[in-house]
Amino acid sequence: MSRSSTMWKASKVKMREKDRNYVWLLFNHPALRALYDDWESGAHACVAYLRMHTARCPDDPRLHDLLARMASHPDFDRWWKARDVAVQGTGNKVFHHPVVGTLTLDWATLTSSAVPDQHVVMWTAEPGSSSEKGLRILAAVPEEAGRSHSSS
Repeated sequence: MSRSSTMWKASKVKMREKDRNYVWLLFNHPALRALYDDWESGAHACVAYLRMHTARCPDDPRLHDLLARMASHPDFDRWWKARDVAVQGTGNKVFHHPVVGTLTLDWATLTSSAVPDQHVVMWTAEPGSSSEKGLRILAAVPEEAGRSHSSS
């Protein structure tokens, strides 16, 4: 994990392994939710991506466990029942980071042809932008500082 990602990942906080899931964190971890400029759109899209994933892996017991746990979240439950399905490989998001401020980032998902359920998401900022400067600041933060910041 890169140093800059430690500032983003809530997984540095002590939590149960089954809670170290992006969907779970997006709906249940206040620090991650607070990063999003438009949490509702991002979370709704996340539910639609998850629905697409369930079609690929209908017998995955971890997926069934996650869905059972998420059903109690009113927004998740409402969007899940809407049955929207999405596949999107690129986009952009605006985040409000507590250390570097607003970051406008583009993202692209790379999928392995050998293992199609494995994805790498790359986040980039426009060269010379304040977002690029913010990412450089985060990359310069020592690993331990990232841990202590994300657990507060």
